[in-house]
Amino acid sequence: MGRNYEIKEKYCLQYSTLILFLFKFLHVLSSSTPPPKSPPAVFIFGDSIVDPGNNNVLKTLIKCNFPPYGQDFPAHRPTGRFSNGKIPSDFIVSGLGVKELLPPYLGDDLPPEEIITGVSFASSGSGYDPLTPVIVSVLSMTDQLKLFEEYKVKLRSIVGDERAESIVLDSMYVVCAGSDDLANTYFTTPFRSHFDVPSYIDLMVSSASSFLEQLHQGGARKVGFVGLPPIGCLPSQRTLGGGLSRECVTSRNEAASLFNSKMANKIGELGRVLNSSRIIFLDIYTIFMNIIQQPHVYGFDESTRGCCGSGKLEVSVLSKCNFPPYGKNFPGHIATGRCSDGKILSDFLALGLGVKILLPPYLGVAHSQEEFSTGFSFASKGSGYDPLTPVPALALSLEEQLKLFEEYKVKLRNMTGDERAESIVSKSLYIVSVGTDDVITYFKRLNLDVNSYIDHFMVPSALSFLKKLYQGGARKIGVVGLPPIGCLPSQRTLVGGLLRECSTFFNEAASLFNSKIKSKIGELERMLNGTRIGYFDIYDIVINLIQRPQDYGFEETTLGCCGTGLLETAVACNSLSSTCANATTHLFWDSFHPTEKGYDMLTAELFKRSSIRELAKQSP
Repeated sequence: MGRNYEIKEKYCLQYSTLILFLFKFLHVLSSSTPPPKSPPAVFIFGDSIVDPGNNNVLKTLIKCNFPPYGQDFPAHRPTGRFSNGKIPSDFIVSGLGVKELLPPYLGDDLPPEEIITGVSFASSGSGYDPLTPVIVSVLSMTDQLKLFEEYKVKLRSIVGDERAESIVLDSMYVVCAGSDDLANTYFTTPFRSHFDVPSYIDLMVSSASSFLEQLHQGGARKVGFVGLPPIGCLPSQRTLGGGLSRECVTSRNEAASLFNSKMANKIGELGRVLNSSRIIFLDIYTIFMNIIQQPHVYGFDESTRGCCGSGKLEVSVLSKCNFPPYGKNFPGHIATGRCSDGKILSDFLALGLGVKILLPPYLGVAHSQEEFSTGFSFASKGSGYDPLTPVPALALSLEEQLKLFEEYKVKLRNMTGDERAESIVSKSLYIVSVGTDDVITYFKRLNLDVNSYIDHFMVPSALSFLKKLYQGGARKIGVVGLPPIGCLPSQRTLVGGLLRECSTFFNEAASLFNSKIKSKIGELERMLNGTRIGYFDIYDIVINLIQRPQDYGFEETTLGCCGTGLLETAVACNSLSSTCANATTHLFWDSFHPTEKGYDMLTAELFKRSSIRELAKQSP
């Protein structure tokens, strides 16, 4: 298991249950009669359930080598294990009598005795789907196999060819992955939204089977394949999709069960094909359900929440942009939380209207009376018109942003008095720019086609928000339409084919929303007395920037500046990522957001083509 775009929490099997389970496993794989002898070594592949710290040395933010992780580990130190102490890989080796702890292969140089008795190659955030580790820049399952090949070279240099071969053939191998594929890549991000559940499970099974075949080719003969737990019962999934009572999410549990069923059948086939190899499927789904449903039998008081923080959604990775290289070209070269290398649309709008140079966030910093009088941004990355959109990203919903606006007005009145505050509120310009995340993630509403989704969720929610904004005192409102979403670098990579063309589907969805909201805005303006609502089309502007880059001084409009430019955004664009030499040559900073120059050109064209200045000057 790993990130839930950042959500992460771990289940560790209760020790006595695990030991019984492992000895059953050992008896099945061992050709000897009970009690079976311990294997010479144990090798583990997978994700954060069995990663003891390999990610510590990777260029990724998917790490937990900081407190309070490790608070109950020997010496109370965080090691990179995603737990308060030991993890299943440690219990496996101690239960099999090999050694007390299973170390990570990467990191500190291991002494010969550690190398000889086995290591973990697992990497938190990895999965059978090749895309899963790419999103968060961790080791793929293929990468882990390559490290195993490297390991065998080291082993031969220590013990010689004959003994090395014996160790490899007689050792125990455990494969534990797949939770991130479902919980994160499939159910939380839009990257595999073109698959239905059975098709995605087939992709996972095919990849996992290929991994087992390659592991066999590498010398593994005794392999335990760990199935998926009831993913829908993870605390995060209960919070995000389990309703007010935080029930287990049935659809996610059913997906895990489907994978387990198909993988168990596939392993049976592989066992007959791979000569002299014994592979068994280890069902942990039922074990976890028993622990969750009968916690007191196993000595637990709580099985629906994590121990850290509220236990509902705490993660080790943030879906934010307040770290380098974000802010690389911002004044002072500081990462402020703006998802760009510098200034963003809101800053250029405030500057272009002659209000101030930068539009600050409402939250997080102290503000002077002058700042209070000249405006803020209440926007939140990952939000949307659809109330469900901001939930996985832990972003502020539009309703929450309205509540902050009400809080702001109270503070403004306290600073300036009622009359001055009322004048500021009624004469100010309000900009609403949201909806891209809705379109990209609308597949969460799987029972709707995109037209129905726009009609039933996006447009009604947008109109409701505008009405509430009016009720809060807004009289001059500008609604920014959606850009050509299918031309974002991320969408080109994910659904644009080998040539990374713009996605017609996503572009048409954006155009459909734009046309519908534009017509509804006209109707709403006539209903709300004394209100002016302008629609600002950026779709054609962005298309022009993409298709005629030379006119605006751009050289690259299909890739982001950060990393490969293909998929990196937020956590995947981090201080360890390389960036292009000159961000001003790129329209996009990461795979989702424009560069400062991109925003600058977009805003300049918006001022040229729209009536935004006229709207700002109008009297309420």
